[in-house]
Amino acid sequence: TVAGAALLQRVAGAITRVGGSVQSSQVDLQGPKSKDGYITLLISCEMEQANLQKLLYDLEAGMPFLFIDQLVVQGPQESTVAGSARMRILVAVSGQWKGTK
Repeated sequence: TVAGAALLQRVAGAITRVGGSVQSSQVDLQGPKSKDGYITLLISCEMEQANLQKLLYDLEAGMPFLFIDQLVVQGPQESTVAGSARMRILVAVSGQWKGTK
C-alpha cells in the first residue's frame, strides 16, 4: 500500500504541475505484472491539450522509472465558455516496487 500511495502521489503531482486536475484514480496491487513487483495505477484527469506532451515526458523521463501501459484521450467538448477546452485523459501507469527485504 505504501508503494501504491507513492505512485499515486507521483502521478497526481505530475498532472497538477502541468495544470491538470485528477478526476479519479485506482491503484491495482494485484495486476498481471504484480508477481514481478509492478504496481499499476489507473488515473482519470482533465487538462489542456498543449500540456499532454509535458505530462507524458515527465512520467516517462522522470524518476522513478514509470511506464505508460495505456493512454485514452477524449478531445475537448464544444463549449461556449472561452478557454475551457480541456481534454479527458485516462492513463494506466506502472512502476516496479522494490520494497525492503
